[in-house]
Amino acid sequence: MGRNVSLEQVMALAYQCNPSQIIPPATQPPGHFDFLVTVPDASQERFKTAIRRKLGYTAHWETRNTKVLLLETQTPPPSGLQVSTAKGENVSFNNGTLEFTHARLGSLLGFLEQFLNQPVLDRTGLTNFYDFSIERNWPIPGSPDPKTTEKIIRGLGLKLVPGNDSVPMLVVDKAR
Repeated sequence: MGRNVSLEQVMALAYQCNPSQIIPPATQPPGHFDFLVTVPDASQERFKTAIRRKLGYTAHWETRNTKVLLLETQTPPPSGLQVSTAKGENVSFNNGTLEFTHARLGSLLGFLEQFLNQPVLDRTGLTNFYDFSIERNWPIPGSPDPKTTEKIIRGLGLKLVPGNDSVPMLVVDKAR
């Protein structure tokens, strides 16, 4: 289900990616969209077909050189990441804190990409599962400002460095 979502958000849901990976078409339809999937077989292909028929857009993946943020360690080992002994990954929201249990850094990357609206690549070299938490002390709805984001990342013993890299991007085109 989606309510009042942008074309980028619709495409991100259909193609199972983060909106920061989307290159929108040169011309977009005005406004936002609502949708509800009610069929028992809610396959991504059916959703993509509906987007093409109803909105007139399709998409394809291309590797492109783009601005990214590189997640790196400040000082190994990162102080805010505890190697997990728990079983099963979980992300929960508890008393204003996002708690990651038995999570790889990929979970953090998705969170960062969502709020920074930019691809974030893991350059830490860390491969374990970790337990860590992030205080969510910014207004809802909204995203953390750069200083808040820097404080969050620094608290984990990590840092974000601007860069350029080749990454898969979803290019949205007007359907023919």
